[in-house]
Amino acid sequence: MKAARILIVEDDYSASCYLRDILLDIGYEIVDIVSSGELAIELVSKFDIDIILMDIELEGKLDGVATVNYINKVANLHVIYITGLKDKRTFHRAKATFPDFFLSKPFNKYQLLDVMDQIMDSKEKTIEGDFSKENFFVKTNGVYKKFNINSIRYVQANGSSTDIFFKNQKPFKITLSKNLKNTLKQLSAEGILRINRSYAINIDEIESIENWQVKLYSMKETITVQENFRHDFDRLIKKL
Repeated sequence: MKAARILIVEDDYSASCYLRDILLDIGYEIVDIVSSGELAIELVSKFDIDIILMDIELEGKLDGVATVNYINKVANLHVIYITGLKDKRTFHRAKATFPDFFLSKPFNKYQLLDVMDQIMDSKEKTIEGDFSKENFFVKTNGVYKKFNINSIRYVQANGSSTDIFFKNQKPFKITLSKNLKNTLKQLSAEGILRINRSYAINIDEIESIENWQVKLYSMKETITVQENFRHDFDRLIKKL
């Protein structure tokens, strides 16, 4: 397997060297170490990068959260935030960019490697959708199992993982070790529509809509369409 390519974004020299030495020793490839968000964005546009280790407090005009927010618009990367910050406002800003993990300073070698292992495991358990636009495959323990996109009822964020719930198909739920944003990007299915930070739904499964509350068949609860997702929702829903 090709070694994962990692970009370290850290303005503390000793901390960046600590990260570099651990990861090189295990066999990862370090693309570069930079201390500002502006340089990180430039490198993402030039190189093939798999994982970013992103400090939140950085040199320059962009902090780590603003940098990841921009990178998410142009690339599909795994992100690990590294931070010593404890204020809730910054944490919620960072959480809204849907990173794979947070590592709180101080952390040790084994905590870092555990997070890296989980990301690499998620790269082994991937969605493959080249077979057709109606099917996708999930690889588990070296075996690909086929699922039909139209059989999806809804998709739900579960921390840094994602649960996909099906109708009329077993298993009724699978869990992927990737966040909701990356899961939907790989599915690339127009009928699976994200309606808030935690949910994407199959629009064919909608039973009723009332005051931006969506009820799906066989679900007792309703799901709220958050304001920033309403334009795309309105565009796909035909109303007479």
